[in-house]
Amino acid sequence: MLWVVLAIAVSLALGIAAERRYAERASAAARRMLKVLLYGFTPPVAFLNITGLELTADVGGGIVIGWVALILAGLLAWAFGRHVLGLRPPSNGVLVNISLQGNTNYLGLPLCAALLGPEHLPEAIAYDSFVQAPVFLLGVFGVAAAMGEKAGGSTGERVRAFVFKNPVLLAVVAGLLAPASLAPAALVDVSYAIVFLALPWGFFCAGVIVAEHLERGRAPARPGFVA
Repeated sequence: MLWVVLAIAVSLALGIAAERRYAERASAAARRMLKVLLYGFTPPVAFLNITGLELTADVGGGIVIGWVALILAGLLAWAFGRHVLGLRPPSNGVLVNISLQGNTNYLGLPLCAALLGPEHLPEAIAYDSFVQAPVFLLGVFGVAAAMGEKAGGSTGERVRAFVFKNPVLLAVVAGLLAPASLAPAALVDVSYAIVFLALPWGFFCAGVIVAEHLERGRAPARPGFVA
């Protein structure tokens, strides 16, 4: 766990330093790197690991529990923001969404592999694909549409985007349908290395983007709610 924390801290620091030195070039590179992570690395990792997933009652129950937990967290956040903090709908929507969405990909997957062992990656990927991804694409977008000051995009467009512009979900579905022979042990081992590589890769990009926003005055120096 200590190595994971150190990797996060060093990667963020390197990202901040890169943005301060190279500015727009670092920002453009970070966004390209995130696209490579999403479209190049994560789908094959998901496919190779989900192929070996056994759809047991425990896995299905865990997915249901994940949905229930996130829905309850969102409702509690909404009630707290409205009745205790007295937030305006847009600010309350932000509070609800940060209670719904966690980084279960380039932080969550390496953490699961480091703390629980790589053999539990299939369950972690199942959670990321069937709980957190749809909650983000449907729940978080829905909250933004309902509570934000600008609502755009129809329900049909969002559903199509969820199905056809979600490479990880498509890889998971393919992995569930594919025979185990398409995920040989050697490639699965390579996927474990990619999972650990994703941690510094993703947080380097996060450091670049955070530094960019702070430098341009688009983020407050201290966290706070918008009145």
